[in-house]
Amino acid sequence: MNNQTKSREENPLKVLFVCTGNTCRSPMAQAIAEKLQSEQAQLPSIEYCSAGLAAFAGESISPLAVQVLSELDIDFSQHRAHRLTSEMLAQADLILTMTNAQRNALLELDDSQIAKTFVLNRYINAEPVDIADPFGGSEETYRQTANQLHNSIGDLLEKFKNSLAQD
Repeated sequence: MNNQTKSREENPLKVLFVCTGNTCRSPMAQAIAEKLQSEQAQLPSIEYCSAGLAAFAGESISPLAVQVLSELDIDFSQHRAHRLTSEMLAQADLILTMTNAQRNALLELDDSQIAKTFVLNRYINAEPVDIADPFGGSEETYRQTANQLHNSIGDLLEKFKNSLAQD
């Protein structure tokens, strides 16, 4: 085990997913990332969390998000919304928003985070750049969002794995 790997185990990479309300996309991203991470032993130690730019703290995750996550064998029903704080931003090593507009809004709040703040799909070079908000949509809309997040986060973990292999 090299020193960088050992250091990463002691101080895991902290990834923060950000959306608007922290009841749909960002908690789905967090849940999917945690699930995929648990299935891949060769990845470095990574901690995932999520928050919303305009979240009502303590609000429950969308029931349709819970439903489509359960189809992926993920139980995230206990998730409660977190409003984005400057402390969360400071603690994160990587901040991934769901849309370019959210990235811009986040950087208006704290432009010192620019070097570590990206739109998820832009970070992994995927299209479309923005992941649409399923809020208010049908079960199928949520399923499409979950599938898009699953694919994007799979690519994200591949990127992490490849960067680890180069270290």
